[in-house]
Amino acid sequence: MSSALSLITWIPVLMILLVLFLGRRHLPKTSTGWWKVLGDAAPQFGVIGITIVAAFSASAVLAKLKLPQQLTAMLESLSAPSWLMAILVGIIIVIIAIPLTASATMASVGPVAVAALVGTGIAAPVAAAAVLVFASTEGASPPSGAPIYVASGIARIDPSKIFMPLLKYYCIPILGIGVLIALGLLPV
Repeated sequence: MSSALSLITWIPVLMILLVLFLGRRHLPKTSTGWWKVLGDAAPQFGVIGITIVAAFSASAVLAKLKLPQQLTAMLESLSAPSWLMAILVGIIIVIIAIPLTASATMASVGPVAVAALVGTGIAAPVAAAAVLVFASTEGASPPSGAPIYVASGIARIDPSKIFMPLLKYYCIPILGIGVLIALGLLPV
């Protein structure tokens, strides 16, 4: 297995090959055209790279500030039913995921959130799935989320105009789906 390439490596490679194949008619035909396409895209890679580094740095800061321990103490002090705990954990994860990436959110508070849900009687795999669903709002949670600004730049619209629609049509429904998963009303 050590000689095999990771699936994490192959998924982006296959996606790139698929996009190149499907979009071959729209791709530049000259090196100058490629240079222009790559030059136009480069600033967006910088923003995304900085956002990811900043998110993991923020996750490390939250760990240094003992957020997981504080969150554990707060959630343990609640003797809430599983439905209320699922809603509370979901809201907390969505709020933490606003400035962080999903990976950074899971690294900083994921284990605490799963443990809190398991403590109310929710099965561990179901709790983990629900927490992952909650954290998946990271890319489109206003006011941060690099994809919001990248997509707004591509569409040439003001990012602040899509904040409320993103909350109404994405973040709140995803929170609801995570709660339904935690409560066993949606299959995992």
